[in-house]
Amino acid sequence: MQSRYNLGVICGCFDINMASWAITLLSILSEVVSLLLIRAYETTKYVFHQGFRDGRRKIPPLRKAFLSYPATRLAKMLRKRQLSSEELVNAIIARILEVEPFLNAVVEDRFKAALYEARQADKELALCKDTKKLARSRPFLGVPFTVTNSIGVKGLLIETGNEARYGVRSRNDAILVSRMIAAGGIILAVTNVSESCFWVECSNHLYGRTNNPYDLHRTPGGSSGGESALVSACASTLGVGWDISGSIRLPSAWCGLFGHKPSPGFVSNDGTFPDKHRALRSQIVVAGPIARTAEDCIATMRVIADDPSTLRLDEPVDVGNLRVFFCDHEGATWVSSVQPKMRKQVRRVVDFLKNDFGVKVQPFPEAEKLAECQEWWFNYLAAEDPDFQLSFDGPDNLSGPIIELVKHASGFSLHDSHSVAFNLLYELYRLDLGKCRKSYRAFERFKHCLRDLLQDNGVLILPSTTSIAPFHHGTLCNPLRYLRLAGLINVLQLPATIVPMGLDYRGLPLSVQRRQAERHNEETLSAGATRTIALVIGRVCDRNDIMRGSSTLARLLYLLSELLSLLSVRTYETVKFFFHQGFRDGRKKLPALRTPFLSYSATKLAQMIRNKELTSERLVLAVIARIREVEPLLNAVVEDRFEAALSDARKADMELAACEDIVKLAKEKPFLGIPFTVKDCICIKGMLAEVGNLSRRGFRAKEDAECVIRLIAAGGIPLAITNVAEMCLWIESTNHLHGRTNNPYDIHRTSGGSTGGESALLSACASVWGVGTDISGSIRLPSAWCGIFGHKPSPGLIACKGVVPETNLDLKFTLNVLGPMARTSEDCIEMMKIMADSPSTLGLDDPVDIGALKYFFCDHEGASYVSSIQPEVRKQVHRVVEFLKNDFNVQAKPLPEQQKMARRQEWFFSYLAAHKFPPLKLDFAQPGTTWEPTTELVKLLSGHSSRTNIAIAVNLLDEFYRRDPEKCQTSYREFEAYKRRMYDLIRNDGIIILPASASVAPFHHGTLCSPTLYFGMGGLINILGLPSTIVPMGLDSRGLPLSVQIVGPQNQDRLTLAVARELERKFGGFVPPCKIIE
Repeated sequence: MQSRYNLGVICGCFDINMASWAITLLSILSEVVSLLLIRAYETTKYVFHQGFRDGRRKIPPLRKAFLSYPATRLAKMLRKRQLSSEELVNAIIARILEVEPFLNAVVEDRFKAALYEARQADKELALCKDTKKLARSRPFLGVPFTVTNSIGVKGLLIETGNEARYGVRSRNDAILVSRMIAAGGIILAVTNVSESCFWVECSNHLYGRTNNPYDLHRTPGGSSGGESALVSACASTLGVGWDISGSIRLPSAWCGLFGHKPSPGFVSNDGTFPDKHRALRSQIVVAGPIARTAEDCIATMRVIADDPSTLRLDEPVDVGNLRVFFCDHEGATWVSSVQPKMRKQVRRVVDFLKNDFGVKVQPFPEAEKLAECQEWWFNYLAAEDPDFQLSFDGPDNLSGPIIELVKHASGFSLHDSHSVAFNLLYELYRLDLGKCRKSYRAFERFKHCLRDLLQDNGVLILPSTTSIAPFHHGTLCNPLRYLRLAGLINVLQLPATIVPMGLDYRGLPLSVQRRQAERHNEETLSAGATRTIALVIGRVCDRNDIMRGSSTLARLLYLLSELLSLLSVRTYETVKFFFHQGFRDGRKKLPALRTPFLSYSATKLAQMIRNKELTSERLVLAVIARIREVEPLLNAVVEDRFEAALSDARKADMELAACEDIVKLAKEKPFLGIPFTVKDCICIKGMLAEVGNLSRRGFRAKEDAECVIRLIAAGGIPLAITNVAEMCLWIESTNHLHGRTNNPYDIHRTSGGSTGGESALLSACASVWGVGTDISGSIRLPSAWCGIFGHKPSPGLIACKGVVPETNLDLKFTLNVLGPMARTSEDCIEMMKIMADSPSTLGLDDPVDIGALKYFFCDHEGASYVSSIQPEVRKQVHRVVEFLKNDFNVQAKPLPEQQKMARRQEWFFSYLAAHKFPPLKLDFAQPGTTWEPTTELVKLLSGHSSRTNIAIAVNLLDEFYRRDPEKCQTSYREFEAYKRRMYDLIRNDGIIILPASASVAPFHHGTLCSPTLYFGMGGLINILGLPSTIVPMGLDSRGLPLSVQIVGPQNQDRLTLAVARELERKFGGFVPPCKIIE
């Protein structure tokens, strides 16, 4: 026993000997295994559910309909004075601020300058007497627009997502930007791109990953993904992108927009980046419009083209006289990798042209040669310019992709994985220059044949891409599949237009691509403007699509490829998580706190209000603003009562103004005017009480819970209810009603559960104080993982009336206790005085002699040899032991019978069974009914269960332990004997120091890899009936909270809170997850 203790001390505190290395190695190994299990789980979930059913993570609805109008229509409304430019710009700014936390599309904005320019535009419009002339000379006067981060805007960033270009700003406007401004346009922002614009997904190390507005788990495409996401979300009127191999067309297709790649030479590239190899760029790199209508694309082309008259955009096009060819695949000989629904769009256009215009549409005769198009693209670059490079580290510094691959695998590369992969492909094709030239000659022959075929009036209809928008990183599983159809058109130097064709049954955009004879931009744009083409697809796809080769074989191969693709994606993400500890998503961090008083304790704020230094109304308004700022990142709030809270705040200010005895008021209403939040199982009259359960959807509380009544009587103002795990039965806060709550310190990690919404909001300084419940760590784990104080009281001190689920058990057997959560120990003490049934019996104001207490400690979970608790977490226990020794001359002793803690999980469920605690599978929405976890597990795998996987897992554990009543009783008797020994040990003056958890906050779903490790540590304290306080101890090297758990004798809550206060004084307590701007 003593040797194991010494090993623990050495490993936990000093980390210097061989045992420490062994534990560190095992810790790393367990992390890898854990992450592999997480990804395997997520793969299964994606297969059955096509992404997490996260109902809250959708972009907000559009509240101003005119934001969906075409830019040309908005310009017309401005000229007719039906709308002002300032009103339009303000509305778009508000929309950007609303959707940006979901999309992460904006790199840098110029909102203030845009508003000034909008006012100037309004003045110009007011003075104009000839609106027709104005429409010709300045067609976009007063209309805001955006461009990608590869197009220069004077004074704004032009980093193209490359860390080597961090902070580089454009000295001048790009030519096309100057033309848009001259046409009256107002540049509003620059948008996110893939690194150096060289991938079909929009992700980089500088600004992170942009999400698709139709499904945030999917990519919007690249490189112009930020632009397409913003335009699609109606947060920009129109945009301009940059296309080298589909960078306009893929994002347009995946975000349901019109996107036009012009013929090379029509639009100047001056002022765009990368700016090397100008001769080659002028042949394959072009800038073009991205918009919600074909009309806007045409109008934009008139403005940005070098010589608009050569485009003949105003000339009528007789669609019936066009020579039309089609190909619905990518050159496959047997089975096409183009999804059936994408091929179907080509057929729909063909049928439309035949039926409505009588056009004879012919199959493309050279279709099989399209299989070589990706090879041709790379070989074209190598043959035309052997010195052409795809990686741009700086002015003269080019690094090899092999070196970057090694650096990326070890976490030291400045480049994104997509950029490294793309450069590796390029290097692969350049290995044999002789073969490159031979392939290039074959391409030249194909190019001449195609031009002869299309002549001056030919149109080729192709799939816009091989699939609907894939999941993030899905393109890496088969990169050539997505690049193949896009890059060929660039090297052929043909124009192409993407036309949206409605949505599939999952609500994802479908589209088609039109390509035509060289320099005939007007034919694709005019054809794309035909309204009747943009039909909406029905919810169920036509299952009789004719696929190349055997239809059954094709479907089976396609399904297999999708499954392999998903497995590849998850394997890739596992490696990325291991090396980078989550995606380096710099933009997805909590916003800085601009109102410093929101970080103050509730006690201090109440004193400020009584001293007239702050009003309750101002405080409530500030908290509401902070909630709205962080909620898109955290997803912590279930329902708010902001308007009612503001009314209550004004009443509190009036009561305070009329008060003549402040001292008496402080005693009667110590928290007058202070807003608070509670978790979604504590009833507030008229508000939701769903507890994350689908069967309770829409259920509202009829009365306030007893604790809420007491807090309101003390002057508190209920502000919102926060997210929980389904029925509060897990240590992660996720459910099918309100989705998943994220940790403020790292949104890729859990905030804990079941009180995770509460802890996340408090930690983000978006709530002043909160109330949680605890049945097996539901207050303590979230508090520990979010770096705040949380107290689990002794059972029976606080009435549980009005808390869901309610039971009729004798109070002494009730595990579920209510407790305070706050950023300071002082607030926890004050809240206990308010909520307790008999505050005077607690002695919370009595002095506590810290040095006179007995201390015991345990730094592990009952392990016999190697603890699975992280060394940094164990170290916090020893920091407290050292503090007590140095500051109070108290020697803490090892806790006896430490190995018995390994049985905590068995004891917990045996306790439930022995006391006839209702089965966890009881349906609290329909009293007296139950649900079968085994049946629900089968339904879950087939996508038909209304329960979360976590709720099912906990119930399966409950059933497992209840299956043998005799064994349960034996286990319970052993526990009771252990409990008596613990009570004899600590008596009325003993303190036990324990780890707060097994680790710092794990990644989402990481707790499922070792559920008993996380779930059981909290439950043991509950069944022992002891009070426990979580104390934050600072942050680890990754900026994640570290904590320790202080356990005391039953009904001696004052002792654990007093020790917590001393530790807060010594170690600093709460550390905010964001900057505080004074």
